[in-house]
Amino acid sequence: MALLVRFIHLVCLACLITTFVWSYAPAQEILPDKSEIEAPEILEPRVQAIPLEAISDRAAKTSVELRALLPTTESIQILKRIDLELDLALPEVNSLLAEIREELAGKPNIRTLRELENRNSRILKQRIQPWIKELDEKLVEIQKSLQKTEEIVAIWAETSAEVSLQDNVAETTVKRIALVRSDIDKARSKIVEHRNQILAVRDKLIIPSSSLEADFKQLQNSNGSIIKGIFGANRPPLWSPLIRDSLQKEWASLELQKLFYRIKKDTSDQAPLLNFQLLLFIVLALILYWLRSRVRTTNSDKGYDLQNAREVFEVPLAMALLITASFTTPLDWLGTNNVSFIVVSLCGVAILSIIRRFQLPIVAPLIWGLMIIAIFDRVALDLLSTSPTLEHVVFLIEMIVALGFLFWFLRSQHQTKSSPLAPFLPLLNYAMRLAAVVLAVAIFSDLIGWDDLARVLRAGILGGGYASIGVYVLFLVFQSLIAFVLLFRPLSLLRMVSRNRQLIRKRIGGAMKIIAIGLWGVLVLRPIGLLDLILDNFTRVLNATTSIGSISISLGDIMVFVLIIWFSRLLARFVNFALHEDVFSRVRTGRGVPQAIAGLVRYSLVIIGFFVALAAAGIELTKLSIIAGGLGVGIGFGLQNVVNNFVSGLILLFERPIGVGDIIELPEIWGEMKKIGIRASVIRKFDGSEVIVPNSMLVSDKVVNWTLTDRVRRLELDIGVEYGTPAQQVIDILVKAAKSNKRVFSDPEPRAFFVNFGDSALEFKLWTWVDVNYGYSIHSELAIAVQEALKHACIGVPFPQRDLHIVSENKGQIPDSDTGVSISSNLAPTSGSDK
Repeated sequence: MALLVRFIHLVCLACLITTFVWSYAPAQEILPDKSEIEAPEILEPRVQAIPLEAISDRAAKTSVELRALLPTTESIQILKRIDLELDLALPEVNSLLAEIREELAGKPNIRTLRELENRNSRILKQRIQPWIKELDEKLVEIQKSLQKTEEIVAIWAETSAEVSLQDNVAETTVKRIALVRSDIDKARSKIVEHRNQILAVRDKLIIPSSSLEADFKQLQNSNGSIIKGIFGANRPPLWSPLIRDSLQKEWASLELQKLFYRIKKDTSDQAPLLNFQLLLFIVLALILYWLRSRVRTTNSDKGYDLQNAREVFEVPLAMALLITASFTTPLDWLGTNNVSFIVVSLCGVAILSIIRRFQLPIVAPLIWGLMIIAIFDRVALDLLSTSPTLEHVVFLIEMIVALGFLFWFLRSQHQTKSSPLAPFLPLLNYAMRLAAVVLAVAIFSDLIGWDDLARVLRAGILGGGYASIGVYVLFLVFQSLIAFVLLFRPLSLLRMVSRNRQLIRKRIGGAMKIIAIGLWGVLVLRPIGLLDLILDNFTRVLNATTSIGSISISLGDIMVFVLIIWFSRLLARFVNFALHEDVFSRVRTGRGVPQAIAGLVRYSLVIIGFFVALAAAGIELTKLSIIAGGLGVGIGFGLQNVVNNFVSGLILLFERPIGVGDIIELPEIWGEMKKIGIRASVIRKFDGSEVIVPNSMLVSDKVVNWTLTDRVRRLELDIGVEYGTPAQQVIDILVKAAKSNKRVFSDPEPRAFFVNFGDSALEFKLWTWVDVNYGYSIHSELAIAVQEALKHACIGVPFPQRDLHIVSENKGQIPDSDTGVSISSNLAPTSGSDK
């Protein structure tokens, strides 16, 4: 609730500033439509002819310019390379297009569509589109060269015309001009020819690019249609005679060499990326080996647990492999790429080596089982890509084996009661039982011919299990890196890290958990074709717009607005945190300056974030003028106190009459200023209670600041001694007692005064100057010291007394009912009585 109130305050503040700016902006006149304005005639600047005496020098410069404008060797080589690679790729593109159209004409399954979609995307995004982009960049350069060439042509044409009108011009000059113009025409012809060659190659790219894009959209639509119609048979049941006949034909045509050929081809196609991955893996492995030696000798602070992180760092090769795979492996490698089983195998070994460090043998069989199934799945997919019936039978056997493995795994768990995973066994058992049920449904669906449903369920269970373990281990790896990075330089030199290491680790860990959940969702949903469908529907919902007058807004705009506001507040809090921890603690500033700077930065970031959020949401500020005007009226009438308190807060920040930590006194309030906020400030009283005071009260009312210039306060102690005591002796005793206290300041020196002849005692006053933070304790110490000093000097401190004189008179006496004694009703104290 407090955050909501503060958010409303920030929005009102931003609207107030907007209204203030617009209210002082000059009113704009209504301008006519642009179509009604007659555009002035644009006169092209006249080309200046080259002076006769400068023709020779200018001709030499023109030759240099023309050489720079000619197509470079690099540009020519790029054109030849793209043309050659395109000729080599066209058969593959045409084959893929034919295969896509053949599959779309039949009844493809989800996995086939996903494979075709990945192949289409790989050719389109990794080849065709980069080629087109490269050619477009060269076309822009050539267009600039042509434009510059036309300017040179115009200059020399004008020069030739001027020279022809003059008499007595040397023939060498005329020939020089003609030669330069001839060179210009030749250069222009070469540039135009190179441009036409680029356009020709680009035209050859446009046709396959358009076809691939169209087929890609059609594949996505078909994938969505299959997902929507997943509950239905799309092939004969397993016991059908058609299945037996198809199995015999496909088994006879099975060729193992195709698998190795595809692996070799994919490896050669991805050679640059594979080489980069290998280099990155080697570099990371060396760095992590060096870090492991430091990790083994690093001691952590109390409460900063590093046990799990140390175990992860004991396998640096596995860490390097997982980090390399997570940052450089395309998602389609985990799905339908022919080298994906190599990636899956290596990652599985790395995951197993890390899990074994935690002495969890109960998980090792699960990881081994999932890894073997994943490798078998990838090999079967690649080997049987042209044998759908045989592939179907193999996948059915795979699901039966996986179901049997789950039953064995569930039985083996009950024999490991001492495992560290014992507290999680109920949840793990529940998940395994659910997976077994889903696999049983998938097997039954596959038997009766519901192939798409069976594939989705199988991919969801097996892929989800493997992704869960992989993402969890990857989370452990990065969590371990963060834990030790915060201990090592240069981050350890930052005070905000050294003082808040555990908090920062917790915050980063929370963000990493969100990323891990998102990555798990992508890895599970993408292979079964649900990710694109979910994203498309989600995008459609976000893009749905509604209009409020002339303002059109959508749910996506609202989400962007809220996210930017949230991020700006988060950024403001982080910047303030960094300023207080690492800037103000190292730089000496005046009193209240850190709070003023921090407040200004915080308000500035929030206001900037508000306007950026408006712009990102597609809201034009000019369309908000009417709303802002109405809001300004509302602010003027209903939010006067809020505005007054805000302006007062700015005065407190910049004028700094009161700072955080000051001891201030208001009517009925006395305490320490703890916080100066946007609307109100917080004062902590000395009894421990906290009072929220509007900022306007601190500016307009009388405020006593006990620590405005320093934290020194005068402490007064009243003392009374018996009559007959030498006054100077008492003064000397009081001053000596004050000076004996080490917490009493020597400048100004303690002073004692004889102030009055009291009713019962001679009254003295002791003045001392002390730190305001220790006033009460020093007051008590001084009182005790003065009492001991007076006692040692045999000087008494009288107690208050009153003398009562009874005057006995017959007239006006009041008899006592018990004793019969008469007491006068005229009673008066003597002059020596105490007040």
